[in-house]
Amino acid sequence: MTGIDLAAYAREFAHPEGIPITVTADLTILAPAEFPIDVLDPLLSDDFDLVGVVKSALEHGDTSEIGPMILGLLLDRPTLPADLIKALHDCLEILFGQEQYAKFRATRPGIKTIAFLITGLLREYGVGLGEASPSLESAVSDGE
Repeated sequence: MTGIDLAAYAREFAHPEGIPITVTADLTILAPAEFPIDVLDPLLSDDFDLVGVVKSALEHGDTSEIGPMILGLLLDRPTLPADLIKALHDCLEILFGQEQYAKFRATRPGIKTIAFLITGLLREYGVGLGEASPSLESAVSDGE
């Protein structure tokens, strides 16, 4: 059952200035205590077309066969890897702000570092990939 997320309040209370992320011994950046929804804008833009990417992926085979699905997706969208990297950079820049993100990016983080950062943020914000959310019907009561 989904209700009020008291963990969000706890995050804001524990880190009113933001969630500290230690990048190097000399660099700590702050993520907002609450996840700003506009961070997702680059993934949802017409330029990236996340819905189109998912649709195209599903059209290229059984989801249990990841290789053919990825190959078909890349044949349909050859710029997808570069587009995805740009969208992720844009998302992180929105999250951290231009100045902080420029400092982070100057450290030249690798793919594993970016993946670790994103999974850590998802965990901190209480969001999990692949979690099912209840349907709108189950959340609406007819009063009986």
